[in-house]
Amino acid sequence: MAETLQSGGATRSDFWELDGHRAILHTGRLVGMIDLTQPARGLTAIRVDGAAIVGALMGVDVTSSETRGTSLDEPWTIADAYIRGRDLVATYREPCEQPFNLQLYWRTIDAADGTPTLDLICSVQTPLWEAHPRVTVCSSAFSRGAAILGEGLSCSNDSGVAYLESTRPGDFTSAAAPSDPQFSGALWNFGPQFMEKGVIRRLQVRGIFSSGDARSELAKLRAQLTAEEPALTA
Repeated sequence: MAETLQSGGATRSDFWELDGHRAILHTGRLVGMIDLTQPARGLTAIRVDGAAIVGALMGVDVTSSETRGTSLDEPWTIADAYIRGRDLVATYREPCEQPFNLQLYWRTIDAADGTPTLDLICSVQTPLWEAHPRVTVCSSAFSRGAAILGEGLSCSNDSGVAYLESTRPGDFTSAAAPSDPQFSGALWNFGPQFMEKGVIRRLQVRGIFSSGDARSELAKLRAQLTAEEPALTA
């Protein structure tokens, strides 16, 4: 695990820098920024191998499973935020007045082939005996329209670089992109689903930047997630 250092008001690891509610991702090939008070915006200011990427990745919303970004501009109250090695962690109690708690992990992955890779892990639990949480994850990148290929999202740019995204089986379901000329992406939906006190659901999405064939790369990504043990949170 990478050492985490405190410098002034900021916390820094080999992969993240956290200063207040603003977090900077700085891996060797992937750079970006997350405003933890507005997680629906996701990772923005993205650069891959020094080239700017239009869009945002892995934004999280809790107010609608059918439409994108209904709480996009509504600040969330952060109960706790920290970095731990490869993880940026933020905890929200009753985000946007929803009756459950949400802990988000944005985790940079050290892929064997060096492919820029990012995980989002959503840990959902409720203090109530009955709740029906719903969580939407939204990614939009590049100028070309996104496509749902099997159990994954694919979108690309004119340089032949593709962003591919998939989820663990049983976590999220995919949804077609909204009809919006300003939007090139897709949604992952969870719920509304019955949950009770003491139950924790961990939901995972993984995104990669690749120049290979989208269908075969998505199949490999899905198989990888299926074979892995469920992501742990603390």
